[in-house]
Amino acid sequence: MRCDLCTGAYRYKSIDHVYRRNGELVVVEGVPALVCDRCGDTLLSGETTSYIQELLKREAKDAAPLYKFPLDKREDPFIQALLEDDMEDTSRG
Repeated sequence: MRCDLCTGAYRYKSIDHVYRRNGELVVVEGVPALVCDRCGDTLLSGETTSYIQELLKREAKDAAPLYKFPLDKREDPFIQALLEDDMEDTSRG
């Protein structure tokens, strides 16, 4: 899949995503995302953002709120479909 911003290619990456909750920064580690290899634009699936919203509703147990995203990229249908499209684009040349 090509980036609409710069025409780079999106690649699967596991990223750390930072959010602000009640004025404090919260880090969610291991978030599955598609990231443009040229400009860094990031796409998250609806399933991923919903899961993160649920995580952020919980009270953090650590001194610094840190969450790990457990979803494997193969379990996210949005990312899987985009990766398959990317493979088809690559095979066409």
